Amino acid sequence: MMKTLEVELLEIWKKHDVKWLYKYKHRVKEYRGGNLSNLELFHDVTSGSLFSDIPDIANYSDVTADEVKVDIDELISSRRNQL
Repeated sequence: MMKTLEVELLEIWKKHDVKWLYKYKHRVKEYRGGNLSNLELFHDVTSGSLFSDIPDIANYSDVTADEVKVDIDELISSRRNQL
């Protein structure tokens, strides 16, 4: 059921031209690169059980969003294979 929710959210975000995601302190954010501000899309109040395959950069002292950003198409594809 959680993977279905994740797919639904990912597809909504993709329809709104979100291409890259990263996670910071259980918050899924859009990575926009450059000097653009990264928008918060989702706050995981389950303490990280949703989108668990996206590394949370808050857990690392020397990692940037650019280094761990994840392609939204890859996330959708991997979840569809798990359904």
